[in-house]
Amino acid sequence: GQEKFGNRVRTFANAMSPHCRDFYGKLADDPATREDVTVIVEQRCLLTADSVMDTSNERFDNGDEPSQVFSLDRAATIAITEASYHLNAAKLIRAKRDKKQLGWRIGGKACATCKAMARKTVKPGRPFIHGKVSVLGPPAHPS
Repeated sequence: GQEKFGNRVRTFANAMSPHCRDFYGKLADDPATREDVTVIVEQRCLLTADSVMDTSNERFDNGDEPSQVFSLDRAATIAITEASYHLNAAKLIRAKRDKKQLGWRIGGKACATCKAMARKTVKPGRPFIHGKVSVLGPPAHPS
């Protein structure tokens, strides 16, 4: 994303940041967890912005029309994935703070990997592992 879009990645990340921070509620203001929230939000927003820009570049390079590149379905997938990520990151921070195990919760349309992960609990900061998939928490893939 950086080559063609320059500082737009940072601008995009900065625009997402306050919305993502909202998912952390009181954790964002708690002196014991504020730094963790700030770091996670900043890093994830930059990663997401860069990924969206890279994917958009690739799709334009492949001849996709703007209406395909910036479709409502794609926007919804990005929004749902990011909401899930930040809700689960907040659970991870809370579990770490409270010294509790972390579980993997699933909805009704879970894939096989997520169903397998749902039977596991881990200490905060330890990965959930199933087959070749190793992640610190949901989501394991775009929703």
